[in-house]
Amino acid sequence: MSEHLFHKVSWHQVATVRARQAVQIINQMSRADILDPNIAKTLDGLAAKQVLVVPELVVSAIDGARREESREDSDGWGGRFMRSVAFMDVTIPFRGDEDGFRVTPSHSPLGLRAEIRHDSLLLTLPDDGQVQAGVDRFVERVSGALDSLRKEVEAWQPQFRQAVQSAFQTRREEIEEQSKRDGALKFPVR
Repeated sequence: MSEHLFHKVSWHQVATVRARQAVQIINQMSRADILDPNIAKTLDGLAAKQVLVVPELVVSAIDGARREESREDSDGWGGRFMRSVAFMDVTIPFRGDEDGFRVTPSHSPLGLRAEIRHDSLLLTLPDDGQVQAGVDRFVERVSGALDSLRKEVEAWQPQFRQAVQSAFQTRREEIEEQSKRDGALKFPVR
């Protein structure tokens, strides 16, 4: 099913949700995990999982399939008739996170529609001799939007890593404070 590209959710919303999820994961980590000497690897892995891998179109692998549909049409005088209409279904493969096509970058083109599949976009165009020009325009506009989104994600990563580090430090300080209080008790704490 065809959908509007780059219009589901803003990049700001995605970044906020992903940062919140990372902080929540850190806050749920056990004492042993937080005090583990290899925690840096764990935090790097957590940060890597939260970063959006902006898709990249694989233009060299584009292919198409022609198909025809029967459509009912009007002759302008009240009469109805069936006619055959030719379409080209163009498959445009990509690498990266398919959700990147649903995120709105700051500079987003309007009116782009395609079916988003797991590893490709399906663009349907009328088979009218303008297919290549239509594909070229589509690829140029989508690539521009993806480049814009990629820059925003790259600019966000240092802020995100700082937020992860800050959440970790806060959690570590809480655990160290608990350990001090536990040390004053005359019984073990599990």
